[in-house]
Amino acid sequence: MRVRSQEGKEEGLTEGEATGKAAAILAFLAARGISVSADVRARISTCRDASTLGLRIARAATAASVEEVISTPIKKA
Repeated sequence: MRVRSQEGKEEGLTEGEATGKAAAILAFLAARGISVSADVRARISTCRDASTLGLRIARAATAASVEEVISTPIKKA
């Protein structure tokens, strides 16, 4: 029972972190006056990959368009 409880707690923390990062991306874009379509908003909001969300936060701070924010991350060798 305890293992299941811990797994649920970790899952909840991961979900909350992803939700917060997605909200930060959308807040950056809104503050910078960059419009976000409903489709892109959903794409950002449903992403659960921490590294992708982190990259998108950094991009949202300087991007000229939403396309720059959501473009596919460059894979490192």
